[in-house]
Amino acid sequence: MGILDSVRKNIEEKKKHTTPAVEGHALAEVLKDKSKSDLFGKLLEREGKKDLGERLAKNELEEGDVETLEELRKTLSEKITRAEETEKLLTKESVIDFARNNPDFEKVVNQLTPEGAIKVIVSQLKEISITDEDRFNTIASLLKSKESYRNGGYKETEKEVEELLNKKGITSKEFQDAIAIEDQNKKEEALKELANRTNTFFKRSLYSLSSGKWGKDTTLEELKESAESIKNSIANLDTVSSSIGLALFMSVNENKDIRKAYSNELTGEKSPNESKKGFKEAKNEAYDETDLKKEWEELKKKQPNPGYKNLDIGRKEALRGRFINEQVKAHKDSNEGGGFWARIFQAFFEKKIEDNREKFEL
Repeated sequence: MGILDSVRKNIEEKKKHTTPAVEGHALAEVLKDKSKSDLFGKLLEREGKKDLGERLAKNELEEGDVETLEELRKTLSEKITRAEETEKLLTKESVIDFARNNPDFEKVVNQLTPEGAIKVIVSQLKEISITDEDRFNTIASLLKSKESYRNGGYKETEKEVEELLNKKGITSKEFQDAIAIEDQNKKEEALKELANRTNTFFKRSLYSLSSGKWGKDTTLEELKESAESIKNSIANLDTVSSSIGLALFMSVNENKDIRKAYSNELTGEKSPNESKKGFKEAKNEAYDETDLKKEWEELKKKQPNPGYKNLDIGRKEALRGRFINEQVKAHKDSNEGGGFWARIFQAFFEKKIEDNREKFEL
């Protein structure tokens, strides 16, 4: 590589690029993926872009559609990324913590198990990031807030306390045992005992000789302050955990999709998302003229005496009409609950089979 290309490469590496797209987030990749294409369909629907979805399905994109598709792809990519980051914060340990700090969410965890609760919530997070955005933002923000606090103020308090204990020669267990005492007077005595242990004869003599001007030991005050800091930090963390627990319970209680996933997990039924059809699945089940003609010919052969050929034109027309109606119904039934793309291709099927009625020869 020449010097110019090398310098240019170094400059480019320092820039924040959005090309190529995150792996799996290119639109072509999204449309091949069942789950992601279903989410993309929901986004199109939310943004009032059903007509764009139809043009995409028909391979009939118009001028300006590329720009619109890219804006929607970026939005989807951001939502998937944020949802996946949020999912990582829902661990067995954290979910138990939320439940212990919120009596409503405790019911959910006790009914589903911690793993079951995580499964239900995670199964719907990406979807509600699009269909129930405010609710998702509340959950994601609270979880991120707790994580930031744990890695910030909470950790700083822990560091300060540990440094004090090391400096005073007090073990973590000794201090924890002392502050765990519920009786305030006994707790005070326990802390005094720890403080006095560090207040050596030399320090006491120096303090006495100096009439208290030098050598005063502040260990007891520092231990009390540390105990109070710990108490406040834990209370703050528990408050956030309680808020998260409430937000998760309200989501289960109020959002019909999460409630459905909750019911299915309770009864061992398949997840609602399993019935959804992505772009590829729905397209593969679209109108197939060859197969339909074959089925029509088979139906004619199966007609009882006097046989199809001996039917008058009216009865032949009626049979063809019933065949078309049954095909439409069967196709619609198979797409029930299939999502945005299933509805798009269902509409195509109904129109095409009706438009091609005459191809099913009498």
